[in-house]
Amino acid sequence: RWYLETVEPKPPFYEEAAAGAERARRELERDYQALLFESEKAWNLSDWPRAAEQFRQILALIPDRSDDRHLNARKKLLDVERRLGR
Repeated sequence: RWYLETVEPKPPFYEEAAAGAERARRELERDYQALLFESEKAWNLSDWPRAAEQFRQILALIPDRSDDRHLNARKKLLDVERRLGR
């Protein structure tokens, strides 16, 4: 989308592409928040296998290693794995 921001006039598909990108961003954030909630719930209950699975799902959902959400999930997963004795 960023490459179209400097183009004038905007191509006919610009609005649809921008709306689709925003929908995808919202859906990703919704899914991330749901997984984060479940992972924190499992963490608080000391359900380490479930917490590990939830953090792995976050890593799969957000594979960009420079994303703070990925970094935080990776850190938590490493802690959970230590608790599991792996």
